[in-house]
Amino acid sequence: MTDKELLDLAAKAAGYTVNKSPISGRMYISSGVSQWEEWSPLNDDAQALRLAVKLKLSVKHGTDIFDETNSISAFAYFGDVGECEFFPHGNDPYAATRRAIVRAAAEVAKAGESNETT
Repeated sequence: MTDKELLDLAAKAAGYTVNKSPISGRMYISSGVSQWEEWSPLNDDAQALRLAVKLKLSVKHGTDIFDETNSISAFAYFGDVGECEFFPHGNDPYAATRRAIVRAAAEVAKAGESNETT
C-alpha cells in the first residue's frame, strides 16, 4: 500500500474530510470552519498523536525478541487491529512510531469498510 493510500484510509478512519491538490498532489484535511491543514501524520508528530488519540489507539515500544539485531519495535493497535514497525538502534524511532499509528488507523478504516459490506 502506498503512503497516499495509507493517508487516505487514516483520514477516513478519523472522520476527516480530505481535499487533494490537483497541482501538488498534497492532501489537506479540514481543521475548522473553512480552514485546511496539510495532512501529513507520517511526518508530523502532532498529527500522528492526534490521530492515535482520536482513534483511541494504544502505542507501545519494545525489543523484538525474534530479531537477532535486537531492534526496537513500535506497535499501534486498537482491539484486534494492530500494526508494527521495526527499527534498528540508531534509526528514527519517531518515524517508525508515526508510521505504525498511520498503518493501524488505515487498518481500522479497512475493518470498518468490511463491516459495512457484511
